[in-house]
Amino acid sequence: MYEVLALIGEKLNCAGVMWAVGGSLLLDQYRLADRMHDIDLLVAVEDLKTVVGLLDRMGCRHQEKSNKGYSTRSFYEYTIEEVEVDVMCGLALNHEAGVFHYPFDKQSVSSIRKIGGIEIPFTSLEDWYVLYQLIPGREEKVRRIETYLSTNESLNPFFLERVLEKELPEKIRRRTEAFLSVTAKHSSE
Repeated sequence: MYEVLALIGEKLNCAGVMWAVGGSLLLDQYRLADRMHDIDLLVAVEDLKTVVGLLDRMGCRHQEKSNKGYSTRSFYEYTIEEVEVDVMCGLALNHEAGVFHYPFDKQSVSSIRKIGGIEIPFTSLEDWYVLYQLIPGREEKVRRIETYLSTNESLNPFFLERVLEKELPEKIRRRTEAFLSVTAKHSSE
């Protein structure tokens, strides 16, 4: 999977597009993933056409499926060298109080890691802490991220403060604010 990520990364970096990795590969960077099913790529709106063109040449694009849980602007699924790759542009998750629009931009990249000699941008654990709260059935991942961020003193409040400005269900807002408050208190002691 990482070999395919490096191949994709090389192409996207050469094209100068804004992109980053999230999902289970992000969790794997912190040893928080049980298993990885696919590569989740987030792409800037202005770069989507370029990314799709590059990936169309690298692998097989699957027919788009609709998912009532999402209002994502564009979602593409590929198979590249037998690895599933999901491309999300304008990621938006539906919830009981409305729609959460993930604010993907240059500030979303929390780290860049070299994989196969290629610089690979990653989104933040903090962002996925909130995203996984919005996706049904991901509570275990939420707990793992919560534990990691609180025990490793690596929480960057910027990411949580930024998503708290977005439309969130009250339950998730309260949990995230409480987590941010408790973690900030511990780091100042």
